Amino acid sequence: IPLRLVGSEMCIRDSFKGDYKKYATNTDERVQDHGITISMTESYCDGANLFVSYVIESQKKFTEYSDNQIFQNQIGYEGITKIKSDDKIYSLNDCGAAGVSGKYVDENTFAGSQYFDLSGKEFPDQFQLEIYIYKVTLIAENVKNPNISIWGQWKFSIPIQVNKEDVTMYEVNEWNEGYSIDEVIVTPIITTIKTTHPDIYLSLIHI
Repeated sequence: IPLRLVGSEMCIRDSFKGDYKKYATNTDERVQDHGITISMTESYCDGANLFVSYVIESQKKFTEYSDNQIFQNQIGYEGITKIKSDDKIYSLNDCGAAGVSGKYVDENTFAGSQYFDLSGKEFPDQFQLEIYIYKVTLIAENVKNPNISIWGQWKFSIPIQVNKEDVTMYEVNEWNEGYSIDEVIVTPIITTIKTTHPDIYLSLIHI
């Protein structure tokens, strides 16, 4: 289960699932550099979470980049992700694994997704998503082997419209043994449980 901490709040999200294609918007943005084409194929924002789908294609087989086995469910990347709305710029948090989680659909193609949030804040109803990727990383299956880095410039800028259709929020505010479940947010794609533990950082210090 992906886990992140926001102040004294802990947000626990279940796996990325649901009827994604019904609610997502096709984007079809493609950028090619250094033999790698990254396509941003779909996006969906429910007001609390932003989901982006990618297809990453290589002119040569991914297995040709290294003699070692590469991790099959993730391609890492480094870059800058932000949104712009009403002349304001917001940085995004990458929830879960850094990079794109998915699978290789053939020897030259990886398809996956990534999701972000705004540190517990609501997204603006409309905004411009800007992603600048400057390094793609093929992750070694064996941690003793080096990862493979492919440097380049892949820049995306797409408009996003928040879709709150079929999003339900439940106020709970129940405490038990120092913890609380504050709120449960159910969307067509993901369920978020917000819980508070005021002493979580103090407890970590004493460990």
